[in-house]
Amino acid sequence: MKVYWGDISLVKVEYLLFETALKNGPYAYYHLLSGADLPIKSQDYIHEFFHKNSGKEFVGFWQDAAHQRDLERKVSRYYFFTQRLKDKGNMLHGITAFLRNTVLALHKISNYRRKTTFEFKKGGQWVSVTENAVSYLLQYKDIILKRMRYTLCPDEIFIQTLLWNSPFREKMYCIHDASTGCMRDIDWEHGNPYVWQNADYKRLADSNKIFARKFHSKQMKVVHEIQKSYSK
Repeated sequence: MKVYWGDISLVKVEYLLFETALKNGPYAYYHLLSGADLPIKSQDYIHEFFHKNSGKEFVGFWQDAAHQRDLERKVSRYYFFTQRLKDKGNMLHGITAFLRNTVLALHKISNYRRKTTFEFKKGGQWVSVTENAVSYLLQYKDIILKRMRYTLCPDEIFIQTLLWNSPFREKMYCIHDASTGCMRDIDWEHGNPYVWQNADYKRLADSNKIFARKFHSKQMKVVHEIQKSYSK
């Protein structure tokens, strides 16, 4: 499956991952991680943590005013040709960008808003959720794929929105701090997100989070140091 930044294809591939994992279950928790993520605690620590917090859902929510405005922009209008958003080397990029921006301009002039049937929420797509939550997400797959089509960056919206508008809201580990909510150490202040450097080992070793991102192959010393700490 081809996947494109900011596109509905990201939601489709996440659903495929959840479906595949569920078929190979059952598991107490399902962790959505990227290739740039790394556990920063030992397996024993991780298992003990999730056992102590059994039933909690680890989902990050971006609740500040700036993110709320960004969320409103992304869900209230139609974003066409999102597969071409990052395809700047292709001649079609300029054409599709012009068409997309024209539609968005017409939306703004006419004050057009897409219909909303529930309260939208936004956050990082990297989550750790229970089997019940995964089953719930899959139950609404068709509805989500229909509503999130032509939405910008729907992968940062659909999990938060579905679980917020459900009984799982009461089971969230933390809704006031996104990093604590998903138990992932992600630095958005110094990057988009910041790539952990070799000099950051102590910072990560002292973290109370379970996972961290973003790592890069050019900064492998910090990865090796974290891995060595597992065996201590």
